[in-house]
Amino acid sequence: MNKLLFIAVASLGLSVMAAYTPTTVGVTKITATAQDTLVPVQFKSLVTGGDISPEHLVKTANLKAGTWLYMFNGSSYTAWTIMSDGGQWTTADTSTKEGIILGQHAGTETLSAGSAIWIVLPSAESYNQDIYVYGAYLANITATITKGTAALIANPLQSAATPTIANPAKGDTLTLISTGKTYTFNGTAWGSLEKKSSGLPTFTTWTPSSIAVGAGFWYRSKGTENNVTISWS
Repeated sequence: MNKLLFIAVASLGLSVMAAYTPTTVGVTKITATAQDTLVPVQFKSLVTGGDISPEHLVKTANLKAGTWLYMFNGSSYTAWTIMSDGGQWTTADTSTKEGIILGQHAGTETLSAGSAIWIVLPSAESYNQDIYVYGAYLANITATITKGTAALIANPLQSAATPTIANPAKGDTLTLISTGKTYTFNGTAWGSLEKKSSGLPTFTTWTPSSIAVGAGFWYRSKGTENNVTISWS
């Protein structure tokens, strides 16, 4: 499998899937054109077969020193950075970019398929940057949001797709990153309060629609009974 993985990661000109029995290796190229890029988690770990660690998800060989990776676990951020061109992910203090813990690999944190991370590039010269993610391929990707927490979610498919949200609770909110628009679930439907020139605001319903590759949203769960699941089609 190591030889196969080397071949898959070394031939990263396209989004590819290299077959291996019993594991199928998935590799995806995402081209960043701005300093901040939302990267969907599309795979499981090739090492454990479970949730994947950031250092096993994002290839660093072509990334510049000063590239940052941010993960949100529902309540706080964890950060990693690259100390030298093509170097390994190193754990870092999220409060200051000078608070780098030298010489350490990424920690024990893992990412579930269907979630997302932020990649922050170091300078304008690096904004046209290819970012490669790889892992054990999944045919169906469903994100699970623990009740009462928040999560960063991105479209994990290879084309535009529509999210299906199961078990939302009254008061749950969804904020599209592309527009900053927030929608609330009122117990029956998703929508937003729209101000009028006079009188009380009206609740305008909204139906989740197609979201571009790599785009996504913040989801904040207010429920106390059921976890929320988000699938894509």
